[in-house]
Amino acid sequence: MLSVRVKYGYGYRSPTVANNGIAPAKLWYGYNDLSKLRIFGSQSWAVSLPKQGKLEPRAEKVRMVGYSGGGYRVWNDKKHEVIISRDVVFDENNVKYVEESREEMNGLKYI
Repeated sequence: MLSVRVKYGYGYRSPTVANNGIAPAKLWYGYNDLSKLRIFGSQSWAVSLPKQGKLEPRAEKVRMVGYSGGGYRVWNDKKHEVIISRDVVFDENNVKYVEESREEMNGLKYI
């Protein structure tokens, strides 16, 4: 379901032949801001303030799975949960999952 939402968001901002090469967002709002679009599945780090001390880790390794309001929906492999965060740093050059992360997620079927 998350990938369908992402696809809809990209389609809304993509130029169409029916609109003479203009995106629907540009027609409706007068602008087409693409600065927040990210690659689906890209490796990223959700930044959070530590609760203990200064030297504690301030980010968790996650994967981008969608958008939510003013933030991003990201999947945390270690905690097996979806987090919504607006403070995310993306590495869009690393989209593939490594074999180690597949082994960590026991019980899930891969297609």
